[in-house]
Order: sequence, then C-alpha cells, then structure tokens
Amino acid sequence: MSGHLYIKPQNGDEFDLTQVIPQVSMLSLTNSSPQITPTYLQLAGSDGERIQNVAFGANAVTANVLVRAQNAAEFKLIAGSIYRLLMGRQTVRLRDDIEPNKCSYVIPKPFEITPAEGSHENVLAIPFDNPTGFRYSLAPSDQLEGTTDGLGFGMNLPDTDTPYTFTSNNFNVYNPSDIAIDPYINRHLLKITVQGAGSFTLANTTNGTSIKVNHNMVTGDTFVLDGVRSYLNGNADGLETDFGHIQLEKGNNEIAITGLSNPNITFSFPFIYF
Repeated sequence: MSGHLYIKPQNGDEFDLTQVIPQVSMLSLTNSSPQITPTYLQLAGSDGERIQNVAFGANAVTANVLVRAQNAAEFKLIAGSIYRLLMGRQTVRLRDDIEPNKCSYVIPKPFEITPAEGSHENVLAIPFDNPTGFRYSLAPSDQLEGTTDGLGFGMNLPDTDTPYTFTSNNFNVYNPSDIAIDPYINRHLLKITVQGAGSFTLANTTNGTSIKVNHNMVTGDTFVLDGVRSYLNGNADGLETDFGHIQLEKGNNEIAITGLSNPNITFSFPFIYF
C-alpha cells in the first residue's frame, strides 16, 4: 500500500504528492543522523584542545518514491509536474503518514528524473537539505493542549495531561523535545504570553534563566516575550526589562512568577526532534 508525502509551500496550501500525481507512489521518507558540529579551542603550549561549544548542523532528508507511467511521453509529463511542485526559492514543509505530527522545513536539491532502462518507471530518491537539522511538531505546544489532534507516536509526551497555559504563580512546563529550547543562543522559537497585574519576575528555577519586567501591568495588559524580544500590548517594551530570557531544559521545568496577581501565562513553542 502506497504511503503519503505531504508538502506545504511557504505561502501555499499543503498537498499530498501521491494525490496530485497518482502515478507517484510514496515508499519512504528518511532523515540522516544528527550532524554534531563542535568548535574547539587550542591553547598554545597545552596538550589537546578544549570544547568551546557544540552546535547541530544541517542534515539531509530523502523522499523515496516510485514513478510509473504508461509511456515515455507520460513519464516526461510526470517529471515536469514533480519539478514544478517541488522546486522553488523558499523552504517547504515536509512530512509523511508514518509520523504525520513531525515535519521538516527543507529545500529541494537538484535531482534527475529518468526512467529505468527499457521501461517507463523508476524509483526516485528525491533529496532535500534540512537547514536546521531538526524536525518539529506540526503544531506549537499551546495548540496541542487539551486535544489529541496533532499528537502521535514518538513525541515523548507523558500519559498525563500536559498543560501549557497556567493561572498560578508556580507551575511546571514540560519540554518533550530532544534538546533544550534556547531562544538566546540557538534562536529557538519560544513565545511566552503573560497577563495579570503588577511588575513581575518570571524565572525558570530549574536552570536559573529569568526575566524581570519593571513595567507595572494593569488588568487587561498583555506582555509577550517572543524569543528574546519583549512587547507590552504589541509595543516594544525591552527597556522596561532587565533584557533577560527564559530557556527550557529537556523534560520538567519548574517556573515561578513573583509580583504578579491574577496571572495567566501561556508557553508556546514547537517541540524539536532529531
């Protein structure tokens, strides 16, 4: 039975390649291993090198498909359709029906579409560059709360409900990702929305990251920490903070907010996977 290859252009609707081109059958979607890129520092007169940091580089994604045509002319038409649907100047979102709730944002690489000798069909390995080196949950954390839509096998979520909106001053944020969510160094997406009254400090006591907001919020105000940029009611508010940030470790993160009454706090971020 043929699988499905779901493709979403950056400014377009998602489509299933096997539905748009019925002569194409999906075989598999593979991801290369995580590409660890360490940076070393060599000290003169000292043995060996020291690790400065370790980053994850781009990796490769390959869609293996079978193309079957009735004749040479149809094969050429199919080839043109595949190129027209895949090739572009922007990333496309890619996922399959095996892990439909995880996706990659990829750039197609050049590839040839030719029939096997003496036939009008062939198996194609369609290559993509994955610039971030990661896969992501199809929806961010706050859109997955309280529903099974967007959830699936292998997402590392516990069996119990996992909230991402909170109305208390102390709570736990669970990060099921394969890595820490770090908006400061690694520019990972993390949007924290805070409502309530008062000036406050928001801290992740698990790792010591925090942000202090000096502005005295009133009921109806909305503060947003989008990565490392902060906004109050849609206007830049960085000068009213200590320019801090929040990082989420893998697993449980104990969060405390002080100085704010009637808090309503939402953590929104895509889960990140190898």
